[in-house]
Amino acid sequence: MKKIGIQVIICAVLFGAFMITGNIEEGNISEYSDKVKAYITKDKSLEDIKEEAISAMSMAVEKPQEMYEAVSGRINTDEFTPPVDEASVSVFNENSKGEDMKYMSDDTIIVYASGSGMAESVEYDNDKGKYTVIIKHDDGISTKYEGCTKVYITEKGRIAQGQLIGEVDNEGIRDLVFEMWKDGEKIAPGEYIK
Repeated sequence: MKKIGIQVIICAVLFGAFMITGNIEEGNISEYSDKVKAYITKDKSLEDIKEEAISAMSMAVEKPQEMYEAVSGRINTDEFTPPVDEASVSVFNENSKGEDMKYMSDDTIIVYASGSGMAESVEYDNDKGKYTVIIKHDDGISTKYEGCTKVYITEKGRIAQGQLIGEVDNEGIRDLVFEMWKDGEKIAPGEYIK
């Protein structure tokens, strides 16, 4: 009975490794299912199980970045999403150098985190009556959201991609200016947003 329990655990590890490394697709799921069934029903020696587990794990080691992203749920830093629901925006402008994006609307603009990270700063400008939010991401990238009239996050809080971070109401100047920075230099958001 103990041996069957070990085999089931090894099967789960192998199946997980196949999924994480991307070696499992719709067309070959039954093949891996058959292998899992074989482990449960077949009498394999502990040495056979050990060798197959080592083989599966060595495949996983060949793709450490993909494994890390799959296990942690992390999204590549080159895959950012627009900071607003673009269908709700009536005007979109990108400045001539491509260094920032401006979103305008007659309605309230809902603002989302373009990528996962940490809220580096949430600052209120009394003169403008608006907030500026800066989110720090991996690889030295930061995103800046300027013009929010309401903010729903706190400074130093963990932020998920697509999380609601604020809004720009439909009174007065109704625009959100979005910028991206890398290692202290302004970069073109259009090169990073999907």
